[in-house]
Amino acid sequence: MFQTTSSIEGQSMPVFIQEAHSRGTFIISLPDIHFSIEYPQSLTSEEQIETLVLHLFSMMDENQAEAVARDIVHAISRK
Repeated sequence: MFQTTSSIEGQSMPVFIQEAHSRGTFIISLPDIHFSIEYPQSLTSEEQIETLVLHLFSMMDENQAEAVARDIVHAISRK
């Protein structure tokens, strides 16, 4: 597991990313907003962003959801 940060409305928040190799998935947790998701590692970067935006959109506006999703996918790609 590794940790990165993102921000919502100017407030920094921790993001936890677990690579579940045995399941072939990423598990993403944003505890400050009570959000978690698991999705396949086989998704492309754009598919990861789309998946995250789709689920984050219920908690924030679309632009903010996309910014958070891009932060997460960028952190995964740097790992």
